[in-house]
Amino acid sequence: MKRVYFFVEAKWGVDNIRRQRLKVCRFLDLNDPFELIAADQRDKALRKKLKEWAKKINEGDGLLCFTESWQNPLMWSHYGDRHKGICLGFDVGEHILEPVNYERERLSLGRWSEAGIADLPADWRYALLTTKFERWAYEEERRVILPLRALLQEGPLFFKRFDDDLKLVEVIAGARCCVGWKRPIEDAVKGLPMKPKLVKARLAFKQFKVVTQKVENSARRGFVSETTWQECVCRELHS
Repeated sequence: MKRVYFFVEAKWGVDNIRRQRLKVCRFLDLNDPFELIAADQRDKALRKKLKEWAKKINEGDGLLCFTESWQNPLMWSHYGDRHKGICLGFDVGEHILEPVNYERERLSLGRWSEAGIADLPADWRYALLTTKFERWAYEEERRVILPLRALLQEGPLFFKRFDDDLKLVEVIAGARCCVGWKRPIEDAVKGLPMKPKLVKARLAFKQFKVVTQKVENSARRGFVSETTWQECVCRELHS
């Protein structure tokens, strides 16, 4: 098992905990327009084949995107609702967890165009599923790729249930997380078979880093004490 982290807005994070599941992303809905097409596409025939292949993958597979650390302030800013959200820590089976490869140049798939075959060879397929531009490297992404047919579906959305390969072990409230979310988080974890560690985050004093807020050297009390939370000004129903 490997510890990885999932950033989310507070209201959806609480919903995830209550329902014991995560929403699965679709490749072509992600914020990187180069997903699945990270190859050199100067060849027109290859460009057409790659577009058709990407559409096919998107219709059959989805993914969960995790990161290796919850302490990167950029991740909180970009995916954790500007530090107002929460981060869920999971122990994930390493046999399903794929590292993302960050590259400066686009991949060369010229032989695919020349080969006259319909489907990508396995090694090229894996590369396209896990390659991003090098500037994304700050995310330290690890992803789980899942067939949609094996997931829980609600309308157009797909969800992966918590299980032995997806164990929730930490809930980290952001540095700016509203105190109104404290009780819903505490109530949500009561329904879990194994209660995760509850952590309240704060901004580090000496570094550009997010760290654990402690009260009398106790991470647990840092979460419990309402004085460590952001005053509620959001006027949102915390339920």
